[in-house]
Amino acid sequence: MADLLAAASLMVTVVTILYSLWYPEIANEIGCRVDDKAANRSPAFRAARAMLVWKTIPLFVVSATLFAINIPDTLAIIGGISFHAQYSAVKTAFVVVTTVILYLALHTFVAVLNLWGKVMELDPKRGDYNNP
Repeated sequence: MADLLAAASLMVTVVTILYSLWYPEIANEIGCRVDDKAANRSPAFRAARAMLVWKTIPLFVVSATLFAINIPDTLAIIGGISFHAQYSAVKTAFVVVTTVILYLALHTFVAVLNLWGKVMELDPKRGDYNNP
């Protein structure tokens, strides 16, 4: 079980490092201003789409995959809890690590949805906004 915890901790460390490096850029793209003129939106559209495809979606896929890999063992640990069972810090830590991975997966999924919406809003093919 300790090897499993070490592997899960290493993977969550990698994901959290990428998350901490990339999230300010992702949030910046989500919050970017949308120009009324379609021709002026092309650079922002390309930047937001690149952020979605190359950082946000991969971060979500990795965190969701790690959660999927760890959830069977986590559920087995939770299912094996009883009042007569001996406490295990390793098992408890594994459940905590899996919970952190779940949080990262959910948070990056919301970021994917928000950035996808921004990409659609920035799409220059949608034409000019506020055009009478």
